Amino acid sequence: MVGRFGLTKMEKNRRIIPQKSDDPFKTNLLRYEINMQSVAIRNQPHRKIEFNSKYEFAPDFDLFMKIISRNKTEIIPEPIVKYRKLSNSLTSKKINRWWVETKETLDNIFADKELSEKYSYEKQFAYAKVAYYKARYLMTQNQTQEAVQVLNEYKNLSKQYFGLWLLAHSKLLWNFIHKFKK
Repeated sequence: MVGRFGLTKMEKNRRIIPQKSDDPFKTNLLRYEINMQSVAIRNQPHRKIEFNSKYEFAPDFDLFMKIISRNKTEIIPEPIVKYRKLSNSLTSKKINRWWVETKETLDNIFADKELSEKYSYEKQFAYAKVAYYKARYLMTQNQTQEAVQVLNEYKNLSKQYFGLWLLAHSKLLWNFIHKFKK
């Protein structure tokens, strides 16, 4: 099975180009960059490939991460689709599900001890992203202290997560920065 994917996100003259990688699973643990509209999968009759129908936010993340964790895949390092973000999209409305579904997918994948050991460094960043998603949700619920607590575990992982941890101490700053992130 070979998957080919890439993306471009046009946002106020900002463009994200997918990274060429010998290990797409590793790349996507560090920074998930698979765009649903850009995937081609060679399905084989003996393999059952389907979305997890119970997921509301991330059925594509679950499916694609499972595929690339166990199969040969390839990333095309050129943008092949354009998309835009809308503040009223289904993704934006399901913020309460972001961290839950992403964590469940990672937990299922890393139940495989071999993968867990091989990708221990990248796994930390993937779970840090889960913490960030949870903090984003908590901040929408005015639970600032809980958001700080969630990010505390990852504040020493990188400058980015240290910055997020600091931002979480102030709902005003958090909202200001995230307003420009959209």
